[in-house]
Amino acid sequence: MLPEDFTKLTGSDFDIDKLYIARYSYDNDGRLVTDPNSQSGIKNTLLNAYMNVLLSLENTNQLKLSIDNATGNVKEVLKDIESGR
Repeated sequence: MLPEDFTKLTGSDFDIDKLYIARYSYDNDGRLVTDPNSQSGIKNTLLNAYMNVLLSLENTNQLKLSIDNATGNVKEVLKDIESGR
């Protein structure tokens, strides 16, 4: 069962779309990998950054915008970039 506005928020439809799952990496003792020189540690740092953005109350309204709105915003930015503004 998906949330009511799932298709609107994600831009998914009812054909074969993909959802990706991210999860933290743990060492053999069950501790979160934090080594900044390891691939797992870097992935965990990146996942922390994603989670900070997604869970931030300041971002709540922007994150709930329809993907159609976000696409429109990106198109406007692209026009600015292409025109050299």
